[in-house]
Amino acid sequence: MLTNYALLPTLLELAGGRTFAEAAGRLRLTPSAVSHQMRTLEAQLGFRLFERAGRRAKLTPGALSLIGVVGEHLPPINDALEALLDDGQAVRGTVRVGGALPFSRMWLRPRLPQLLKQYPELRLELSFGPPSQLIPKLQSGSLDLAIIAAPVDSPLLESSVIGVEEFWAVCAKGYAGRELALERQRFIVYDESRPMHDAWWRSVFGRRIPKTENVACTVANLDEMLYLVEAGLGVAVLPNYLVKAGVTRGKLLRLAPRKASPQNPVHLLWRKSAIQTSRLQTVRSALLG
Repeated sequence: MLTNYALLPTLLELAGGRTFAEAAGRLRLTPSAVSHQMRTLEAQLGFRLFERAGRRAKLTPGALSLIGVVGEHLPPINDALEALLDDGQAVRGTVRVGGALPFSRMWLRPRLPQLLKQYPELRLELSFGPPSQLIPKLQSGSLDLAIIAAPVDSPLLESSVIGVEEFWAVCAKGYAGRELALERQRFIVYDESRPMHDAWWRSVFGRRIPKTENVACTVANLDEMLYLVEAGLGVAVLPNYLVKAGVTRGKLLRLAPRKASPQNPVHLLWRKSAIQTSRLQTVRSALLG
């Protein structure tokens, strides 16, 4: 029978493959103190939490099951207690922010330095990935905030528009890409499904570029697409915030659209049920501004 629930946060810190030394650093303890706490927890529970894997300690299936329950219920309890005790004054602890690249990188960079300087006890955990990964993490509580350039319809989430991305077709200044010879051009496209490519040409020029052999490279990374375009290897449809500087400097050429380019609103999302701690409110306000 567990008698010391204060040991559970230490176990939670060991999730995700963290070593005793890493968990100790985050908890401001010594590795030997963490090891002692886990031996005490094993004795109270009556089953093993760790097994040796070479020179490392690996969590047992029973420990992983327990961590899943603790990870779901302990953070909201801590948040609720903190919200009651800090009275909106203290900004400390961890806020986990996820985002889709490259917009999130552009949005976060000018805002994070001042935020972290102003609140030295605040800790941010940043992660990046596609919306298909970010939304489940946000709904489950693994993330506190997420920046997503896609429509999200969930009764669990709230959102606010923080920006708009517009798509431009661009090529290198020296590349012979012209509207009248589009069928003879080579293209750099995002992902095999070509979500931006086909929709853009159909919407802006009234036709899609059907030939697969016209695709020089398929890559699900916008930065890599930009690199290939700048190297003069083809035409690509990319977000304006990623290519605007290159067009302004004359390094890239924007193909003039016949119609207005498609736009996507970019949202900052959070859970409706999230406890409104000072740290969450502060970070959210900074990212909304």
